[in-house]
Amino acid sequence: MRMKLYICMILVAAVLSPHSQAGTISKFLPPDDFGHLNQHLTKCKNYGCGPTSAVNSFVFLQNMYPTTYIHSLAGLSQDTEITAANTLSDLMCCTTGSSTNWEKFITGKETYVNNQVPGSTSYGAESTFTWDPGSDGGMPNPDPGNIKTGTIPTPSYIVSQLTAGRDVEILVGQPYNDTFGHYVTVTGMSFDTDTGTGYFEYVDPSDGDDHRRDFTINSNGYISWMNSEGNERVINTAISEGPIGTPEPSGMALLVAGLAVSLASRRRCR
Repeated sequence: MRMKLYICMILVAAVLSPHSQAGTISKFLPPDDFGHLNQHLTKCKNYGCGPTSAVNSFVFLQNMYPTTYIHSLAGLSQDTEITAANTLSDLMCCTTGSSTNWEKFITGKETYVNNQVPGSTSYGAESTFTWDPGSDGGMPNPDPGNIKTGTIPTPSYIVSQLTAGRDVEILVGQPYNDTFGHYVTVTGMSFDTDTGTGYFEYVDPSDGDDHRRDFTINSNGYISWMNSEGNERVINTAISEGPIGTPEPSGMALLVAGLAVSLASRRRCR
């Protein structure tokens, strides 16, 4: 009977999981749980999208995992968020005339988080670019197993990271072009696997506001859309982080829901 109950729980969890819905995968986190700092308030005004998007993600981590981060990543006010962004600007080598490459974005965050809450956080990424040892700020790839290079970021990867309660920043640019890019913090994504279309919601550090963007999957496999000037934009890199060893929040909810439904229908499972 215990085995049958266990099987029922698995089946219920599979039905309820956002990854198992026919034709659609999706996950949206509360936008109000994220920071909404404007990069123009920081010392790296014109090129500070990287540090600022990281801070907006840190606010989410503080709200989602208060016992782990204890508001030590971004603080509790706009002033402390600006201070965090300014510190990150130095670690990410962001200046008034230079932006942040994806290697320094990751290693800069790792250095900052380890200074605040040592050994607390794991990192992951999918990027079309290779890891350039000359562009990583003098630090090695923090987790080569979870940071996949030469890989086009997919909706399934982004949705899986959001579902696991991890924050996700994306680097928006042109296909295989690392000379132009803009970082934003993703708060949710939905993708219809049948039509190849979807949308994502995000906090844009250029104004600190919430936005939505519709997209398709282009012929090369990129998450793609056309901007207001008629130029194609794609997601070149998706970066995530979250606490080490923290149970997946949605998974815990599914386990409870599955157990409740299974117990209510045990007679039918016999």
